[in-house]
Amino acid sequence: MKVQRTFPIALLLICAGCDGGIWLNAKVTDAGGNPIPDANARLWLKDYGQQFDDKSNSAGCILLGGVIAPMQEQWNVSVEAVGYKPMNTQIISAESHTLHITLQPLTSAQASNFSAVDKNEGCPP
Repeated sequence: MKVQRTFPIALLLICAGCDGGIWLNAKVTDAGGNPIPDANARLWLKDYGQQFDDKSNSAGCILLGGVIAPMQEQWNVSVEAVGYKPMNTQIISAESHTLHITLQPLTSAQASNFSAVDKNEGCPP
């Protein structure tokens, strides 16, 4: 009998320690494919006030994210740099995302955009 009561309690304790996560690996470039250093990036979930911030390095690479509550939610992503139109999108938590973000100059008729990729050249996996 003692084992039967202990098992549900142990299972609850194990599950209580389970966390989720969200990770964004991105490379920020201009329309010509040149890296944009010092682009500000933010990954946030408005409902919970949780956010991750970073700046792109000299190769245009950004790594954002971390451990969060174990749920699937839509997180907002924004990337902006001086002289360029901002890029905004949403990604789902509990997943890892690799994006190539292309920022367009303020004078461009095109909007800044992104594409999902398998790997960003010159960025850590």
